[in-house]
Amino acid sequence: MDSHQISYDALKLAHDGKNIELNLITAIAQSQVSDSCYAFKSRIKPESRLVEKVSRKQKAKPDYKLTDITDVIGLRLVTLFRRDMPDVLASVVALIDHRIELTPNPFKKGSIEQLIIYSINPAHDKIAHQIKEDMSQYGIAAELNSSSASYSSIHIVARVSQPTDLKYHVGSFNIPVEIQIRTVFEDAWGEIDHKYGYVIRSGKESGKLVSNSSMIQEHLKVLKKFADACAEYADLIYTEASPSDSIPVLEGKVVAVGADDDVLARFSQLGISADYISSYVTGREMRDAALKQTEINWEEAIKWLAGTADYFSTLADTIVKNGLSREAQVLMLYYVRMNEALCLLSTNDKSKVERACTIYGCLEEDYPDFPLVKFRYGQALGKLGVVDASIEKFSSTKKLVEQIDSRQLPFSPDRLPDDDRKHIEKLLPKLLGFQYWVKSQSVDEADVFSKYTYISAAFDETSSLLDKHADDVSVHNNLVYYAVDALTLEGSDKVKFEAQLQASLGFLEKSGVFDVSRDIELLDTLARAYHFLHQHDKSKSAAAKILALWEADNNESSRLSSEVVMDIVKTAFALTK
Repeated sequence: MDSHQISYDALKLAHDGKNIELNLITAIAQSQVSDSCYAFKSRIKPESRLVEKVSRKQKAKPDYKLTDITDVIGLRLVTLFRRDMPDVLASVVALIDHRIELTPNPFKKGSIEQLIIYSINPAHDKIAHQIKEDMSQYGIAAELNSSSASYSSIHIVARVSQPTDLKYHVGSFNIPVEIQIRTVFEDAWGEIDHKYGYVIRSGKESGKLVSNSSMIQEHLKVLKKFADACAEYADLIYTEASPSDSIPVLEGKVVAVGADDDVLARFSQLGISADYISSYVTGREMRDAALKQTEINWEEAIKWLAGTADYFSTLADTIVKNGLSREAQVLMLYYVRMNEALCLLSTNDKSKVERACTIYGCLEEDYPDFPLVKFRYGQALGKLGVVDASIEKFSSTKKLVEQIDSRQLPFSPDRLPDDDRKHIEKLLPKLLGFQYWVKSQSVDEADVFSKYTYISAAFDETSSLLDKHADDVSVHNNLVYYAVDALTLEGSDKVKFEAQLQASLGFLEKSGVFDVSRDIELLDTLARAYHFLHQHDKSKSAAAKILALWEADNNESSRLSSEVVMDIVKTAFALTK
């Protein structure tokens, strides 16, 4: 195609793009995507810029065509806070996928061709990893790229629904749209950088002369640091000003792994200084004190846990910036970041658990063969109600432990310490079983086979703990609950479930938990089981105790969401009649 033909089709693209631009702006406004933004911008590449880009690209790629350009139309969504970017992106993706009702929708349905997250420090960018995790739920692979030019932004390439006929291009062509999402601080820096730094680096606009180019580049680097600091501080203000948000799914309190002696000995073996080790020990002591506070004053405990998480976060930054050996830095950073995330996870506060989730996402990429990372990631996802992903992480943990035990992975003294192994072996089957049960509750009532399959999986995972933890009340509690659920479905293995129901219920009765328990979840299990077995006096007695504890606000389940508590109370009311 000669230059005349390229210019002709470029003119047509620019003309049609201008007509479509208004439709895109209207869609962004009507779908309320722009409501979460500080500013919204749009532009069309003019014919001259389209032609120039083809000419420039063909020097390195002779086959490059006008239709290879992916940013004919450009949209930019600017947020006040970086933490708003995942929600804005989710809304944009929903609009492109036509999950937002809008007629007409100018985007071609499901036309996302590219989603790139540009980050200065991809390995430790919590927001970037949160976005990757969010997008994976929609089957979209988000690419995380390190930006050598200190550039931070999200780029999406999609297509408009209305085709354009180009004279010198075979067939109809859907114009591409590049959507950028960035903070107001990044946007301001980006505009200044494009005016001076981009011109210096690329030489694409050679007519624009910039004096003192080397100094300008250094000034831009300093300005970028200020912009990043402003973005982080703005998010801090947002967090401090926002009320806590209780999470929808709870699995009980989070239990920390055992003693630290082996870890501290390993730190010393790697030559980590006494000052660093002392700082780590101080953080662990703060964490343990905060976890104990959860048994005394929950609201106060959340503050302690959040403060301890900040302490570990600061310690992690110090480790990165200072001179430890590579092996020492890798291991100490692992333990510090895991403790930071554990503190956030233990708060049962939605925004903090989300932060923990993004940390685990970062750690999983850096430590793919460490089972405790996947295990904690599964816990965090479960608490947020992301059930399928939680099941996948727990299942991956089991598989990874099996690979380590069978020596399918090279030996490492740090990958699975004995304390981690004991912790995972004791808790993983119960937590995985719980997620299978949660999954069963989302299945349509008419799909009895699927519901029974998930409840059976929950029962089987949990019952695997009986060999080593036959005296664990929580294990028997869960088995009773799952057995009753299974027995209410047609086609269930009645012999199997009835036998375990009687055995576990007998254990709970002999242990005396009914007489002393103030846990309304445990009492709810007993009430349902007695009702199922037609032992109505016992069922009413357990239900009455639930109501008495609830009315007196005197139970051990105060960390449950209000929805869960009310469901239990409603059931108790029904059983007392």
